[in-house]
Amino acid sequence: MNMENWFDMLVQSGLLVAIVTFITKLFQLLNVLVEAKVNEIAENIKNKKLKEYILSAEESVRTGVLTVAQELGDVLKEKAVDGKLTESEKKMLKELCIEKVTTMISDNVKEAVIILKGDFDAWLNNSIEAFIKKIKMEQK
Repeated sequence: MNMENWFDMLVQSGLLVAIVTFITKLFQLLNVLVEAKVNEIAENIKNKKLKEYILSAEESVRTGVLTVAQELGDVLKEKAVDGKLTESEKKMLKELCIEKVTTMISDNVKEAVIILKGDFDAWLNNSIEAFIKKIKMEQK
């Protein structure tokens, strides 16, 4: 059987159409699988980057709190008669801390915090409070 007869036989039997349809569907399936894998890899990269940004933001909070505490908080406590900060001093220190942290955080980091945590200002306020509380617990 020569090649021409073989091809004619495939066409006449409809087998060629079935083979072409099968191959087309197979390529479509492979395309969907490859696209899904590419999307998965892209999502993993995005998530990893977001986590790195969050770690950077958390480190900025730690640095800001410790810097403000060292630069001004300790001095105010030493000058206080009872060794404690007044409510207005606490408020001022927190505002300084927020200012310091926001200057250290890039727009990309801020955007990552918003994506993962929601409201940036609420996250920053809560993070500062949590870190201050952690410091106080460690000092006891």
